[in-house]
Amino acid sequence: IGIFLSLILFGIIISQVFTYFRNCEKDPMWQKLFVLIVFALDTLSSILAMAWMYWLLIDNWGQIEAFRYGDWLLAADPMVAGIVACMVQCFFAWRIQIITRKKWLTTVIVFCACVTVCGGIGSGIVGLLVPSYAVLAKFKQIQIIWLISAAVGDIVITISLTYHLRRYKGSSEATDEVLGRIINLTVQNGLLTSLVAIVIICLYLSTPVPYHITLSFFIPKLYSNTVLSSLNAR
Repeated sequence: IGIFLSLILFGIIISQVFTYFRNCEKDPMWQKLFVLIVFALDTLSSILAMAWMYWLLIDNWGQIEAFRYGDWLLAADPMVAGIVACMVQCFFAWRIQIITRKKWLTTVIVFCACVTVCGGIGSGIVGLLVPSYAVLAKFKQIQIIWLISAAVGDIVITISLTYHLRRYKGSSEATDEVLGRIINLTVQNGLLTSLVAIVIICLYLSTPVPYHITLSFFIPKLYSNTVLSSLNAR
């Protein structure tokens, strides 16, 4: 179910990317490349998820043991998710630096982003070395650390952008309308990504059954949608 829903989100992201490149003439080249890289990683995440589903349900049809062990396809998921989350959080850190000129705030977000990508890659490496779900539960600290850092970074980004963008409202009706859209999207997407991370942590801690895998497929899609919807709201 998680993979099917994540593929629906991927379809929305394709539409967002198409919309962005129709209206990005004035954007710098690095920003266009940033969007392409995020989209490529999101595409890779979808391919890996579908390949894992094929391996689980087709190649191992009727094999109960397949539901007790992961493989490299599943282990790659937190790696890609961590990289996408880090890229998106660093992008918003850059935006916040331009708006606020507060280096300490930017440093906090970049630190969270670095912990997120390190934790995501670490979780993937552990998944490769310890494929058994039962044994993998002993290494839950790595997964929890990167999800907490991702949630904290998202909350800091949401609060910072919302507070400082509101200070620019009132200059003109057109500007207020654009800022209003950006603020609403920032709050909705920031709270959604942090909420998903928190729910995954709760599932991870509350049960040995790997229910958290269902939501983990959403993470790269949600981050990609966050940055694309923000860019398209301008």
